[in-house]
Amino acid sequence: MGASLILTSPTREEMTYALIFDFQVSNNELEYEALITGLQLAIKMGCEQIHASTGLMVVANQTNGLYEIQGRNLEEYVEKVSTLTKRFKSFRLEHVPRSKNKRADAFASSTFPHLTNKVLVEIVQVKAIKEKPIMSVIAKTGD
Repeated sequence: MGASLILTSPTREEMTYALIFDFQVSNNELEYEALITGLQLAIKMGCEQIHASTGLMVVANQTNGLYEIQGRNLEEYVEKVSTLTKRFKSFRLEHVPRSKNKRADAFASSTFPHLTNKVLVEIVQVKAIKEKPIMSVIAKTGD
């Protein structure tokens, strides 16, 4: 199963990512995994303001606090998104129906062997909500 990300800068430069999930995910989980990966990439790139879109209304509305979250997995995804979005000066997530997002939909349905070298492919082996937080280890020597 896979997803696609298209990151667009304010100057309209684009980076396209293909994500291949090496585990079972529901449609909602897949959308959260793509959102989280996009947010993590934006953090690494030093972005301060994010306007993201998703093809699933339920994901947008759960993240924005408009829908009740049912199920521990989805709660964990929303918590992870919330933690990541606090790193930005501003964050906005909106629902864009797939019928109005032809480029992303066409890319997501394409087969990966035909990708060009302008597309970065990442195989995701562990769910974002199953990652262990990195802890700092400080060694004390002497007394």
